[in-house]
Amino acid sequence: MCSMCLGLPAALSPKDVTLHPFAGTVNGPMLACGDGAVEYAECAIGWSRFEQIEFYPDTHKICGRFKNWSDNRDIVIRIEVKQK
Repeated sequence: MCSMCLGLPAALSPKDVTLHPFAGTVNGPMLACGDGAVEYAECAIGWSRFEQIEFYPDTHKICGRFKNWSDNRDIVIRIEVKQK
């Protein structure tokens, strides 16, 4: 399992942003893993899955969690954060 976290600016809350998860290979295209609003979205690459988004108010961090069941360790994940 892998998590990617980032701190939100103090003026923003999770309701102010959208997260868009992607997966790909080191030298290949990045493909969407659902739309970021659906938990447990399959990625179109390997055996990867976007699990969920979590917000930690004590640190003001938002995190996206992924799982990869394949033997391929060249898988790269990315989360785009866009302000609404």
